[in-house]
Amino acid sequence: MKIILLKQVKGLGDAGDVKEVKNGYAGNFLLPNGLVKIANAQTIAEAKKQSVKNAIVVKKTLVSDKKIAEKIKGLKLKIKVKTNEQGKLYAAIDSKAVSSELQKQNFSVKEKQIILKKPIKTTGKHKIFLKFAKKQVEIEVVLEKQ
Repeated sequence: MKIILLKQVKGLGDAGDVKEVKNGYAGNFLLPNGLVKIANAQTIAEAKKQSVKNAIVVKKTLVSDKKIAEKIKGLKLKIKVKTNEQGKLYAAIDSKAVSSELQKQNFSVKEKQIILKKPIKTTGKHKIFLKFAKKQVEIEVVLEKQ
């Protein structure tokens, strides 16, 4: 049976791919789970149009990410935090807090793009990495007492 993948299926392919699979696999697993639709001339044409649209979106995203990465590279991000007398934070700084601070400075960086091995719990300078489509940049986060 000829099918078009609606979602990525491990071991089979990515969304938009046209594949030939056994009738039982399609009828018992792929179709009931909404992972595919049956391929015919019309659905194949629609899938090709959608793949062209997806390619354009991916290209725009790559260009946008490259621009943001160049602007943000080497940035020193200062965050005011509440601490105790020893300089330890009452609330740790995680990727969500870093993302929020970056957005306040007009950088559209999502939480999942921020690489933190563990939340930051002390004041001072901390180096973190931001992951973009084809690039990883380093920024410095400076935590200061409020």
